[in-house]
This record gives sequence, C-alpha cells and structure tokens, in this order.
Amino acid sequence: MKNEIKFNIRVAGIFARDNKILVHSRKGTNRYAIVGGHLELGEPVEECLKREFREELGVDIKIIKFGFVIENFF
Repeated sequence: MKNEIKFNIRVAGIFARDNKILVHSRKGTNRYAIVGGHLELGEPVEECLKREFREELGVDIKIIKFGFVIENFF
C-alpha cells in the first residue's frame, strides 16, 4: 500500500450583518458551515477568502479583521 500525504487548508470567513451570520448547508443534510473554500498553493489567505466569496456569492468583500486559526488533523 502506497503511503500518500495530502495537505489541505480551508479558509472561511464570518459574514455578519444585523446581528446575524451567513451560513450554508449541503442539500439533504443538517450540517452548516461558514462561507469559504480551499487555499490554492502559494495563494495568500486574504486573497483566497475574497476569491471564495466572489465565486460562491458573486460579491466582493472587504476583510475587516483576521480572527483565528484552527488546526484539525484527520
């Protein structure tokens, strides 16, 4: 069995307005997530987040504050 290593980074942003945050779910599930996607090799985190909002929602965003980093290893 070949040992393969995969490295994925997911970037996500909290879009808040009127004391509400934007989340999405996949049809047929009861799981929710904030808007985001996978970082491309060499892409700055901020640019990735802007790209994901543009691709998924068709909007340009302004990043106000970097929040935090969460590491999960599976």
